[in-house]
Amino acid sequence: FQYWWHGTNINGTASSDTCHDWSRHDSSLSGIASRIPDNKHGLFYQQLKWPCSIGDSNMGILCIETNC
Repeated sequence: FQYWWHGTNINGTASSDTCHDWSRHDSSLSGIASRIPDNKHGLFYQQLKWPCSIGDSNMGILCIETNC
């Protein structure tokens, strides 16, 4: 699935407007990933820790349940 990204990757190109494909996630990313709101400026609902399959609670990244 895909998720909405809040934060930056190692080269600073990612932003709150960036949609990422979970299957292609970059381990260098740092920040918060969250569910897509009803609109771009809506509230974001944080989900589980990233990465979901490993449960690494130190990344500060969250899984979500929808696509963007």
